Amino acid sequence: MMKTETMKKVAGVLLGVLGVFSLIGGFSYVAMAAKCLSVEFRTLYLLYAVIPLILGFLLLFFAWGILKNKGWAMIGGLILSIILAVFEGIGIVNSFAKLQSSFYEKYPQFKSEVYAGIVVDVFMLIVCVVTAVLLVFCVRKQRAGTMIGQQMYQPHFTPMMVKCPYCNISFQITPTKKPFKVKCPSCGKESMLR
Repeated sequence: MMKTETMKKVAGVLLGVLGVFSLIGGFSYVAMAAKCLSVEFRTLYLLYAVIPLILGFLLLFFAWGILKNKGWAMIGGLILSIILAVFEGIGIVNSFAKLQSSFYEKYPQFKSEVYAGIVVDVFMLIVCVVTAVLLVFCVRKQRAGTMIGQQMYQPHFTPMMVKCPYCNISFQITPTKKPFKVKCPSCGKESMLR
């Protein structure tokens, strides 16, 4: 089994790969919009480009946070990888549904583009699932480590013997955080223990 730090680094790199692929998809829509002569299709391509571009920049931001060992980035990356996995699954189903349409029976040369899209979507889905699984393990290990750390570092206060500076009688106390006041049981005078 991999160490938690290695899993974090692998998850950060995979999240960065997802971000790069998402940005490539967004910029390809922008390029298609630039080539398009119709205003309606140009607007449609630009609208299609918005989500992948935003998602790509967010994925790269969370990947940077994970590589810098930020806890919030793991949660954000986990949520984004799950959302992206759902979208990729929907994209795969839509692509298979497109292949059943009559358009691709009339124009079979466009089928290769749909198959290429399915391959890319399957790759992205696998990377999303692997990233999500790694981040779940990292978050669980970090939370378990935090709980163990809190239990280990609770201060244990052991009783100690002190001597009253006024009457020279020794008595037992259980100290808390220093400095604190101590009242002598014999003479009743208080003194500060540092």
